Amino acid sequence: MVLDGESRAVLAVVRHLGRRGVPVFVGGSTTLARAKYSKYCRKGFTYHSSRHGTEAMHRDILQNVKRLRPDVIFPFGSETTQLVLDHSEEYEKHCRIVPMLDAEKFKLFNDKGKMIREASRVGCSIPKTYFPKDLGDAGKLSLHLDYPALIKPRTSSTGKGIIKVHSPRELAREYALVSKQRKEGTAYDPSRPVIQEFIPGTLNYTVVVLFDHGRHMASIVNQNHRYYPVPFGPPIFNETVLNERIRRIAVDMFRKLKWHGTANVNFMIDPRDNIPKMIEINPRLPGTTESSIVAGMDFPYMLYKMALGERIRSTYRYKLNRKFRWLLFAELFYLLKTRNKLATLKRYTDFRNTRTEIDFADIKPHIIQFLGLLVNRQVM
Repeated sequence: MVLDGESRAVLAVVRHLGRRGVPVFVGGSTTLARAKYSKYCRKGFTYHSSRHGTEAMHRDILQNVKRLRPDVIFPFGSETTQLVLDHSEEYEKHCRIVPMLDAEKFKLFNDKGKMIREASRVGCSIPKTYFPKDLGDAGKLSLHLDYPALIKPRTSSTGKGIIKVHSPRELAREYALVSKQRKEGTAYDPSRPVIQEFIPGTLNYTVVVLFDHGRHMASIVNQNHRYYPVPFGPPIFNETVLNERIRRIAVDMFRKLKWHGTANVNFMIDPRDNIPKMIEINPRLPGTTESSIVAGMDFPYMLYKMALGERIRSTYRYKLNRKFRWLLFAELFYLLKTRNKLATLKRYTDFRNTRTEIDFADIKPHIIQFLGLLVNRQVM
């Protein structure tokens, strides 16, 4: 059973496991959760979203676990993962949970402030980061910062709430706005945002890893080329690359953290000193999971096998220079918002060594995604 059927990554996981002959049930918090409409989904169901409270969500999911009797449950988003971990004893009476951190450790790494501190503690290079106690503290700090700087909510996803500021006055104003900003759902926490040094440049990498109780089982490095929303949203065009320096840094960090399960970590190469700086850790598979699958790094199936108690082989090889693009509808909106549309359109027509998420043999999810764009304005 896979939760968060609205996600682009969940659709990829459902298709991939289904092609491998694994029966897949899909849950989502909306009727228009695209993965529920895949031909590889055996049964789909809808659960209450977080705006109705986590207990209502938990009740719905557990009820469907009892009804459908899956072997394994795979929560994908931060809210559903935290929920399943918080109630792990109840879920484990009926099925197994894919390998991941325990509830407290997941909560810690879902907080950007605590995550930065943990990465720094084990020796990872990070941008200069500050932790104001309140608005007054942020105002005092603003007078001594280098600009531009970033304001980041402690808990958010897909780049929500990140603001780039260019002066003390702008920082104080935006910090106050971010601190009061509320988003639907519990996955966004605007209280006491962190302030972080802005790293210039465009060399941005994501390392996805799988660990078994501190033992490195698999990893892959992607270079990210485009994002939506611009500039702090998730990648919508990436490419598998060989960068052993960054992979070594990531693997060493997760080994010291005694990691269990999957994670993805984002690095930027700081052009001022050529040092990779750790920007963010997400304690779960990324939205770009499909690009890893296409490159031969089968994270979903490895997690499934591990959850069933089966041994898997460690694997560190993958297909290089494999490009992946999410055309529906992120790249379309990126094109609409870019200034130099002619040059961007020219790059868009280059599909050499490139795969996309579009599957004409499983078209219904794309139709549902289009409806979601019209009804909910959900681009990805």
